Amino acid sequence: MSVVLCKQRGAHGVMKSPIHRYCSLHYLCMLASIIIASTRDVSSKHVVETSGFRGSTNFEFLTRFCYENGGTLEFELLYPQSECCSNLLFYYDAPDVWERVKNDGGTCEERQNVAINQGNYRYLRPGFFLCELRDDDRSVYCHGKVNITQTYHRWWFFTLSNCNRPTVNLAYYNFTMHNKPGVFTKEFSADEFGILQTDIGFLCLYSILTIQCYVVAQALANRRLLHTSYRLYATSVLFAFISLIFDTAHYGRYSTDGVGVPVLKSLGEFLEFLQFSMFLILLVLLAKGWTVTRGVIEQYTAVKLVIFFLLYFIAALVMVIWYASVSGVALFTSRHVP
Repeated sequence: MSVVLCKQRGAHGVMKSPIHRYCSLHYLCMLASIIIASTRDVSSKHVVETSGFRGSTNFEFLTRFCYENGGTLEFELLYPQSECCSNLLFYYDAPDVWERVKNDGGTCEERQNVAINQGNYRYLRPGFFLCELRDDDRSVYCHGKVNITQTYHRWWFFTLSNCNRPTVNLAYYNFTMHNKPGVFTKEFSADEFGILQTDIGFLCLYSILTIQCYVVAQALANRRLLHTSYRLYATSVLFAFISLIFDTAHYGRYSTDGVGVPVLKSLGEFLEFLQFSMFLILLVLLAKGWTVTRGVIEQYTAVKLVIFFLLYFIAALVMVIWYASVSGVALFTSRHVP
């Protein structure tokens, strides 16, 4: 609908509605939305790397998960025998545990001993925890299950260490984390609890709102009063509704397999950003009195609005790129207070 609006012209080739002054900005919005959808990290409780993992140090962070009242970690790892021997270490988010390891630095042995002294480790070497030699004794394959026991929810961080070598290298690894049983809990990290229920609730509300928008649009069209401002509003509502359909479908599948449909999640984020941007533009135009007290916005005001939204989209894009570039180690530093 937005593309059609930008193509409508008057008899002399001059755009009649002031909203058309923002067509180039609207295309920028669409471009930024596509970039955001492609750079956002699609989280999953299944962490799989089949092409190998080559660390830059001998102590490497792999993934994190928020457990509530305990859960499980299932893992598979494969690494060359020449790289023996690595250790799987896991830390919870206490000031003297993970924050000490992450912030205070220290040697590989000192960081490793923090987990070993608490029993939060697995030796990844033949003869320990279901590890065996494969490929004519050229590779070490390890698999197992770790039971996480606790009385309240907290973050757990999983790392690999190999203090005998300069770096940690793996040929393959697969981590699967589970929370307590339940449709809305088992496959979700504790910080994701309530996402699916919220999406379902808002999907029901937006389905009603979308129907109402369609009914009102038909009534306005019959009276030839369906102006551009309402079309923008109705389009933003429709995009929000479709976004919720994609999000609900993704998390509905996620609740059964822990992976979901990442493509649908990315499309949902794309439409969500697009509808929010369209609605924000509409609110600013209405605040300037467009279609309320005036039919045309002054050129000086239009230039200021274009600059404002250009800065807004640039700031949003920079934040998304920054978020995608920051590792999980730095993102989750808060802890649960008993």
